[in-house]
Amino acid sequence: MTTTLEKSSDRLLHVRVANRLLDHLRKENLEPETRIKALRELAQDYEVSYQTIQKSVQLLKTRGVLDIRKGDGIYLVQSLDSEKKTPTEPPAEDSGNTAKKRQRQTDHVIAVVTPVWASDELPEHFGQPAIHRLLAGFLAECDQYHWGIEMIYNAPPDEAARPEFVDKILRRGVDGVLWLRPDVGHRMNMMRLIDRGLFVVGCGRQFPEIPTRNVSEDHAKIATACLQWLKARGKTQIGMLTAVAEGRQADPFAVELNAIFAHAAEQEGLSLPASAICQAFRLPTAIREDVLRLFFQRNRHINGIICAYNPLLSVLEQLALRDELPQVNDLICVDLMSDYRPVVPSAGSHLHAVGVQNPLEDIGRHLASEFIGRWLASPAGISALPEPRIVDPTPSPPDFSPAHD
Repeated sequence: MTTTLEKSSDRLLHVRVANRLLDHLRKENLEPETRIKALRELAQDYEVSYQTIQKSVQLLKTRGVLDIRKGDGIYLVQSLDSEKKTPTEPPAEDSGNTAKKRQRQTDHVIAVVTPVWASDELPEHFGQPAIHRLLAGFLAECDQYHWGIEMIYNAPPDEAARPEFVDKILRRGVDGVLWLRPDVGHRMNMMRLIDRGLFVVGCGRQFPEIPTRNVSEDHAKIATACLQWLKARGKTQIGMLTAVAEGRQADPFAVELNAIFAHAAEQEGLSLPASAICQAFRLPTAIREDVLRLFFQRNRHINGIICAYNPLLSVLEQLALRDELPQVNDLICVDLMSDYRPVVPSAGSHLHAVGVQNPLEDIGRHLASEFIGRWLASPAGISALPEPRIVDPTPSPPDFSPAHD
């Protein structure tokens, strides 16, 4: 009889993969203490992402089927030749602690914290392909050192902002943390981890007030690429849709972006005054439409817009669909976050939106180089980041000009 995991759900890919792996291990009739394939090989065998196979193996670990030994691999705990020998509880020596036997003194384990918006638990989750691209580059550099990787999932609505999230990370026995796309509310937990002696690297926004290393897209290059692209298309009156950048609720990322784009616009000879920057994100959702509508009514001259926060693009599209965007026929909107939520033209909307495509795999390699430099005292030899590209998903209009022989 085929044993399946308790409380499995056909909706969850990692549970289905865990059941398939369990059946395969049983058919192989392996002896206890047999080391099985590495996560990367398993991901290829089951044609899933590294994140998914990590969750599947972790699920089998909690059932006492597998043992993850950092720096040494994944081991079968007991024989699976019968129903009775398939344990349903973790062995007593585990107790949530990943410090296993056979651990080498030189081993390192990195916790990878993923953003809440990429969680399967959110009905409208997004951004998983981009996270996978970041991790692909990261693992390509780290795999050669056999460091352990512990995936830490940020459960909705935002578990990573709660103080107990630190304990969730520490229980994994890690000594390094890679925090992907941290938000403002995560700063205190990042600081708590640093206070515990962990090496913390962020991917995304800068937090100058805490001593973390940070690798991100090159926003100066992005600003230049976006503005030159708009300028080449005759768009010289630029506006920005960004987050609150003033007062106690100011988003440091918005402050940084505003300054970078204002400087780049000046260098390119384009107009981007402070009055053309709309601080709509992080305002209550109910009033965003009104704020954007009023902004465009007061700035009818704008013909190029930089959207720094993807949710505002959806509001802009709704205004365009209802013909409440006066300059829509002359407007091009550049979405800075299209790597995580791709720009898809809305049916019936005349809004021309394009996206920025960043070299995420290369950013992942740069993230790995931070840990390599810290723990091995040797640079990873990573080259500079390639230039970002502007991607226009709008189909080209058909060519009705007469054919020439």
